[in-house]
Amino acid sequence: MTAAERDELVLVRDKSDIALECSESKVADLKSALEEERAQIHELTSEHNAIHTALQVAAKTASEREREFRVQLDGSLAENAKLRERTNAGESEKTKHLHLEILKNRAETERLDAENADPASPW
Repeated sequence: MTAAERDELVLVRDKSDIALECSESKVADLKSALEEERAQIHELTSEHNAIHTALQVAAKTASEREREFRVQLDGSLAENAKLRERTNAGESEKTKHLHLEILKNRAETERLDAENADPASPW
């Protein structure tokens, strides 16, 4: 082997060593970046899970409140229906009483009219 060939071989080996070091450095950088990305994914997953849990709790709470409000609403509607029935029944009784009073007054008026129309009456 000649000196020029040896020099060329050394030069090629040096370039290969430099390329290998550069590749190893890039691999190390990529591994570091990969670990950072994995850490970020883990952090985002934890945040996602926390948000998901909070949303489930909020949905459950909202559902329970809706159920409570529906029970209250049903109770209020039932109470309103009872009050309406009582009011209608009371008004019906008042109407019957007033009707009887009107009939009684009409009979009294007719009796008085009849007495006033009677020529035998001293008035």
